[in-house]
Formats: sequence, structure tokens, C-alpha cells
Amino acid sequence: MSSTTISSEIGSNPGRIQARKFKVDFSPEKLERIWIEDDPFLTAWLNAYTMTIPDGESLIVRTLRYYLDDLDSPHLRNEVLGLVGQELTHSQGHRKFLQLLRDKGYQVDRLFKFVHFLNTKILEPTSVPITRLAFVVGIERINELIAEISLRSGKLSSAPPEARILYEWHFAEEIEHKSVAFDLYKAISGNKVILTYGIAMCYLFNLTYLVWFTATFLWQDRRFFSLKTWKRAFGYFFLEEKFLLRVTQGCLQVFKSGFHPSQTQNGDLAQHILSHREITVETVGMVQT
Repeated sequence: MSSTTISSEIGSNPGRIQARKFKVDFSPEKLERIWIEDDPFLTAWLNAYTMTIPDGESLIVRTLRYYLDDLDSPHLRNEVLGLVGQELTHSQGHRKFLQLLRDKGYQVDRLFKFVHFLNTKILEPTSVPITRLAFVVGIERINELIAEISLRSGKLSSAPPEARILYEWHFAEEIEHKSVAFDLYKAISGNKVILTYGIAMCYLFNLTYLVWFTATFLWQDRRFFSLKTWKRAFGYFFLEEKFLLRVTQGCLQVFKSGFHPSQTQNGDLAQHILSHREITVETVGMVQT
């Protein structure tokens, strides 16, 4: 199915999940290299997250399109179309931000091309559609967990509006559509062995990429050997946000009998952004708890 057809169907299906228009232009003059106040680690971590988005969202879109015509449920089909639309706009927003990082002097293209080659020429071609769908379930679960951790921490409040709204909007929509890939997998297969493999591989590769990219940004900012930076990183992973524990536990929850992503109580974090159809700097200000 072509991109034009997908876009047309998204517009004509009033499902609960629909893409929002992202209308934010980034200016290098408005963004410092350390754009989260006094937090080089978290700045680098979120920059690294942006690096993972273009390939990750493209994989999600290709995988969902593959199964779209196999769906008998009109409701689930509309939800999948809405998810596709959201992932396409996420990719557009983060590509803009990635270009801003280039404009700020970061050298990211060589690394980005290498990882793109690894993803699209080795990992994806050597997998089958159902394992890719299981991998997508893992991506969506980890993205939801990152979204919840980031929004509950309130750390984005010190970011400039143009950067803050990109991440708040993306994270809000990750929470909004957290169940769709899981529901699609259950409708297509539901095989727990394949799902375990897909989520485990996603966990391994996503965290490896995030740590690798974060280290790259810290190196280019000359913060790699800073004790303060790594104390903050330790706090992020183990003490304050407890990222590693929460993401690990969140992924393991998928395998519990009767689990469904809707059971995670985090919808309150997304409500402010999700009330808007167009995302601009005026919509910044996620409700924090």
C-alpha cells in the first residue's frame, strides 16, 4: 500500500487514534547544545533518542502496512492506520530536530548511516514478518516506558519550548497508542515464544543504541569524562528515574498472563497534548505529576 493511500485512509477514518499536525520550526540560535538546564547527560540521552527514531518509526510503518489487509476488525484497522499516521509525523519531527543537531555542529551522519545499514541491510532482511511485528511490540512497549519515565520526572520543564514540545508530544502519543501494536500481534498470531524473542531483541538493540549514541554526544560535548555527568547517568539508571529497573520490569510484564498495555496507569500524563489537533509551541506544558 502506498504512502498516498495510507494518508488518504487516515484522513477518512475517524478512529480514536489520529495523527496530529506538528508545526514547530527549530532554530539553531534558540537552542543551546546543553538544552536541558544543567543536565548534559539527559540532553545527550534525548538527542540519542532522536537518533533512533527515523529507522525505528520506518520499521514500525513497514511492518504495520504489511499486515493491514489481513485485519477483519474495522476498529483495529482504524487504530493501526492512526498509529501509522502518528509514526510518520514523529519521524518528520525528529528528522527536523536531527538536522538542528547537525546545524549545532554535531557529527552524526557517519554513525547514523552505519546503524541504518545494520538495521535495513542485515537485521531486517534476515527476519520474517511475524518476528518483525513482535519486535515492533517491543519498540512500542519501550517507547511507552521511556515516555512515562520522562514525563513523570518533570525534567523537560527546563527545556526550551521548541525542544520540549517535540518530546512531550511524541511521548504523549506513545502513551495514547500503546496498545495498538500489541492488539495487532494478538490478532495476527499471539505466539508467546516469538513475542519473547522480539521483545528481548528490541530491549538489547534499543538500549545498546541509546547508550552508544549518548556516549557519542557526550564525547562531542567534551563531557564524556566528567564525573558529574556520570553521577547523573547513574542516578538516571538506578536511583532517581530508575530507568533500567522500570524498563526491564515493564518489558517482563508483557509475558504475564492476562497482561494488556491498557493496564498501565499513565494516561493522565498525555491529556494536555492530546487535546490539541495541531502541535505548536503554544501547546507546551504537559501536566506533570
